[in-house]
Amino acid sequence: MTFCLESTIIKPEKNKDIHNIIILLHGYGGDGKDISMLTLNWKRHMPNTIFICPNGHEPCSINPTGFQWFDLTKDDPNYILKEVYKAEKILNKFIEEIKNKYKLDNNRIILSGFSQGCMMSINVG
Repeated sequence: MTFCLESTIIKPEKNKDIHNIIILLHGYGGDGKDISMLTLNWKRHMPNTIFICPNGHEPCSINPTGFQWFDLTKDDPNYILKEVYKAEKILNKFIEEIKNKYKLDNNRIILSGFSQGCMMSINVG
């Protein structure tokens, strides 16, 4: 199964069963690979956890090699809010896809992030 957002996925070592999922959302201009570096140390302490680090759904307007959850180039609160709602819908679909694939309930999933990704995790969470 592929998800609606391209993702870097760090699975538990030694094919351990998956009991928990941590979804990490990158900041403005970043990508899933960037934020996945956090998992290098964390996975030793959470052996039954899969880490899923999606790319934002659109290329970043100021960093063409990175992604964004919503556009920040216009200084218009109504426009930004509309873009945030669009990103929330995509993230909710993504989370549902993950729940269906791994057969875990909400209480086994953590949604977190950095900078713009943190804002999205607060809104969606």
